[in-house]
Amino acid sequence: MRTVSRILAATDFSAAGDAAATRAARIAAQQGAELHIVHATPDWTLFCNRARMAQQHYTDISANAEKLLNRAQQRLASEFSIRVSTEVQQGKASQCIARCVAQYQPGILVLGSHGEHAP
Repeated sequence: MRTVSRILAATDFSAAGDAAATRAARIAAQQGAELHIVHATPDWTLFCNRARMAQQHYTDISANAEKLLNRAQQRLASEFSIRVSTEVQQGKASQCIARCVAQYQPGILVLGSHGEHAP
């Protein structure tokens, strides 16, 4: 009996974020669920008045995030034989994750701790 059909994982591409995505994929394989992975990048419009970096810098960050998510998608789909989708959103991580939860309505949300429990 399948109890969870959708799992959402958020990653910042840190070791903890990668571990969270891998754990989410393992759970998805066990449950026969789909996995959606989200990454939040800075929104240039939030920082353009305070930072001297050009918009191209933020565009490059998003493009790099897309590449990293594509690699994760391919690896996890292959390793766990599951359906994986990915998404890059701009803005604060907490708000991006909340939007994804509202839109995707996962049965499980998997997050890595960002340095909170590092040795």
